[in-house]
Amino acid sequence: MKRIALVSVALTALVLSACGVNNDGSNDNNRHDANINNVNDDTQGMKGAEQIEDKIVSMNEVDKSNVTIKNNNAYVAVQLKNNNNDLPKDVAQRIAEQAKTIDPDIENVYISVNPDASVNPDVYDRMNDLSNDSQWTSN
Repeated sequence: MKRIALVSVALTALVLSACGVNNDGSNDNNRHDANINNVNDDTQGMKGAEQIEDKIVSMNEVDKSNVTIKNNNAYVAVQLKNNNNDLPKDVAQRIAEQAKTIDPDIENVYISVNPDASVNPDVYDRMNDLSNDSQWTSN
């Protein structure tokens, strides 16, 4: 009698545990599949920055330009021709327009003028370092 009870319990446990791994009839109706495709690839911002740089350098007043885009802000470092220290308002406005035309997501344009990058490379070189820092340029 003990033997029959023991075999019955063992068979019941075996049958119940064997059915536990069969998930063919599982209820997936309450599950929401989420596909997240965020890979933090910010190459579009880099390409946009390069296009803005090219446009700004094509201006008659600008000798060199460096652009970094971060959080819908464009940070522009320019070296004006003739080592000019003053950035006229119309030139600043055209620089901002160039940036916003190429990248419509840009909300603010911050412009720094470096009068002579060969004598005082501070602003231009720092902007160049920042634009090459992939951790800083990723949004």
